[in-house]
Amino acid sequence: MMRSNVVLSFRNSEGKPETDGAENSNGSRNGCDTHKSHYYAAIVFEGRNMGEIKYQLLDNQLRAEDFIRLKVATGFRNRPIDQVEKALHNNLFDVVAVCNEEVVGMGRLVGDGVMYWYLQEIIVLPEYQGKGIGTSIVNRLLEHIKQNTEHGTFASIGLTAAEGKDTFYERFGFDKSLGMTKYIEG
Repeated sequence: MMRSNVVLSFRNSEGKPETDGAENSNGSRNGCDTHKSHYYAAIVFEGRNMGEIKYQLLDNQLRAEDFIRLKVATGFRNRPIDQVEKALHNNLFDVVAVCNEEVVGMGRLVGDGVMYWYLQEIIVLPEYQGKGIGTSIVNRLLEHIKQNTEHGTFASIGLTAAEGKDTFYERFGFDKSLGMTKYIEG
């Protein structure tokens, strides 16, 4: 039997927990600037040979070196660091999952930040997959979109799922659609 416990909390700039969940007049939740806040998630799995996994999600802390390491470790092409640094500079928002001081997962938001948002590079190292980290990353990204979508309007959220990962995203309400992609090499 597997049991998981999830603890999520926001921390203010002094590292103190905030619990009211209310949005402040400046648009931030719980007194945290969304570009500097830390979102902590501790998930404990108990089951055969699973041990204990504790990690934290950090907002806007993705470094180019970690991006490249995670992409390569999961079978994607290596990218030049200068290209990655430019791409990360243009993020709307990103999240990293940190376990034992190592970045083990990431997710990015790109788009116009108003009407169109795209989930990019939702990646978790293989040895950490199936432990809820990817789910926490996607939930945090979707939460950010919801917090930044003007009341009375709607936003379109897109993504391209890696082969075999469609059902993971369907759990969040994503539907398969007919999309097209073109890659240009420089």
